[in-house]
Amino acid sequence: MVFLKLFNKGIGPTTGVTTVYTVPANKAAILKEMRFVNAGVQATLTAYFKRGSTAVRILDKDKVIATTAPNNLVAIEDELCLEAGDLIQLYVTPTNSAVHYMLSGIERDQ
Repeated sequence: MVFLKLFNKGIGPTTGVTTVYTVPANKAAILKEMRFVNAGVQATLTAYFKRGSTAVRILDKDKVIATTAPNNLVAIEDELCLEAGDLIQLYVTPTNSAVHYMLSGIERDQ
């Protein structure tokens, strides 16, 4: 079966690279959209896709998110195919930033 779902939402981690979504066992997923909104000081965001021990960036390195519209919103709509156990990881700096995120897509049985 195919399920459209919100994978995760929250405020970006500022204490190091943190996993915000893991594809469940026996599932495959398509990450359809990532949205980031800055509600605090100017922030820098790094997002990674990780399979096994290999992580690759899925956004520009140190993507700056401003504090005022329209530059305080970053929406990524490029699809990313994921297998069971794959991870999406985020890191936001500085530590007093408040970048809200939402990850959504499709999960299906493998």
